[in-house]
Amino acid sequence: MQVGPVIHRYSATDADGRAFSVEVQRDFRYEPFRDFMLCTHCDWDETPRMFQGGQETVQAHLAQAHGADRGFTGSADEGWSRSRRIVGPVLLLLVIVLVAVVQIMR
Repeated sequence: MQVGPVIHRYSATDADGRAFSVEVQRDFRYEPFRDFMLCTHCDWDETPRMFQGGQETVQAHLAQAHGADRGFTGSADEGWSRSRRIVGPVLLLLVIVLVAVVQIMR
């Protein structure tokens, strides 16, 4: 199930070395937006009310459902991280220009 862009991935391995992962996808159709945790290996999904504690929920799922309790890691999606690094400075520049225009119009 594809909900929105993947913003974060968690993965862990089991005793045999097989890797299992959970993707965190952001759905912008809701206000405020919602993050969905989706396992790429089974039908498990979770919609946390607040994403604090989400990492523990993912870790518990991977360990209990798949036996993947080794080498737990999490990483932000590269495309998502890159877009945040670009959009933030652009928005800051627009605010500065807007403030300058308002000062000039006075």
